[in-house]
Amino acid sequence: MVMSGGVLLPCIRCSLSQILLPLLPLLLFLSYAVTHPPRPRTASRDIFPFDYLSPYPPGTHGSRRTIRDISNCLHTTWNNRTFETFHVSTQPPVSEEVTYHLHKFADVTDRPLGPKYLVGTIAYVEEPYHTFSVLEPGGEGSCSKLYGAARKTVGDTTATRKGGCKLAANGGFFVVVSGQCLGNIVSDGRVVRTTNNEQNANFGIREDGSIVVGYIPDEEILNTTNPFRQLVTGVVWLVRNGTNYVDESKKMECADHEDTGHMDTFVEVMSARSALGHDAQGRLVMAQIEGQTHRRGANLVEFADLLIRHGVVNAVNLDGGGSSTLMEDGVLINYPSDHCVGNGQYRCPRAVSTALCVHDVQCLDPECRGHGKCEGTECMCHSPWTGGVCETLNCSNTDCTGHGNCSDGVCECDEGWTGELCEKACPSNRYGQDCRQYCWCFGNSHCHPTTGHCVCPPGFSGYTCMDAFAPFVQLLLDWCQCVLLISVQ
Repeated sequence: MVMSGGVLLPCIRCSLSQILLPLLPLLLFLSYAVTHPPRPRTASRDIFPFDYLSPYPPGTHGSRRTIRDISNCLHTTWNNRTFETFHVSTQPPVSEEVTYHLHKFADVTDRPLGPKYLVGTIAYVEEPYHTFSVLEPGGEGSCSKLYGAARKTVGDTTATRKGGCKLAANGGFFVVVSGQCLGNIVSDGRVVRTTNNEQNANFGIREDGSIVVGYIPDEEILNTTNPFRQLVTGVVWLVRNGTNYVDESKKMECADHEDTGHMDTFVEVMSARSALGHDAQGRLVMAQIEGQTHRRGANLVEFADLLIRHGVVNAVNLDGGGSSTLMEDGVLINYPSDHCVGNGQYRCPRAVSTALCVHDVQCLDPECRGHGKCEGTECMCHSPWTGGVCETLNCSNTDCTGHGNCSDGVCECDEGWTGELCEKACPSNRYGQDCRQYCWCFGNSHCHPTTGHCVCPPGFSGYTCMDAFAPFVQLLLDWCQCVLLISVQ
């Protein structure tokens, strides 16, 4: 302040700090608001409520575009190929112990408001042909249920596998309400489900040792000459032959949903992410980024760039958000976004669909389908079973339990009998060849196993054993007629 004629006047020559100091609280507030966008007030306003990530309407999992449509719209670089194939060794490793390399990373990525860290874990697995499996949640058969399919945590699922898992992660997507598994699934050589022509990005390993990544036609998935040993479906092909393929993949997968914008948001939102791929050495690569939808993590373009920097050649995006889970020797090693039930102070893994299992070198099916014993990498089958996992019955040395004949190694059962060795009689409501025909017999009656005629218990007769009820029906009619006559009078 200066004195002029006895009046105090404000100083015109003030320092910059004197000017900015009163504005400091406002500047700090604006900085926080820009870097911490508000979360939606209610789950109904968020297209990814409760950290469940999916760009598709409930119950669907991909575009209905045909493989031909996808092939025709590909960039000429890919010569109309809808998937890539990379061959790996099928020779049994010297050691029966799996070898993998686990790395934690904190990579810097550039964003408009400044660089950010992408924090996560990446694992490189040797000999994936012998050491990698796709598991159904909670054990075999759960994904076959149309309703009430059981979602399980990755830890619960891996506990059901004989020998357990050294590394494990969440796999494919699922219907949130019903728990139904989505996408193509092949587990240890068993075709669990196919997508009925819904096209999406897949990762699989075939019998000849080839890793297959991309949009795979149904006829390839069901190929019996060179079948898949393992197969899982994600959403968005992240990396193709060492290049970022997110934009190309997005165009293929969102044709049916362009008006919703959900695919764009799914690709661009910050969130926890999971991926499955391979490197130039044929090693399996499992990658996971920490995050929480809208708060922290990576979008898919950033995720693909990160994978490329870490040597990934091909990779698909798997279920992310609160589903992202990574375990080592049964111990959770990532930070899920879901709060624990009953104690929201901590975070807990979510119950999910399929799980990815990295295990010691074992038989393709450690149980050998229940018809043999796994020794090293080979199933020693009990007679008369044969095949890589004792899945084939050879009846040449059996008499089909006296209820059939062996033809070309397969039992052809007599009428009234079924089973691989013709060891099972038809149930009470079935008859004929392999018990394929139904019969309808009333009450405690049953049908003849070869003719299908109803065999009635004492006191019953007729085609369906209902004739014993005729007198009661007549009595009822007589009573009704009597009531009618009385009412008329």
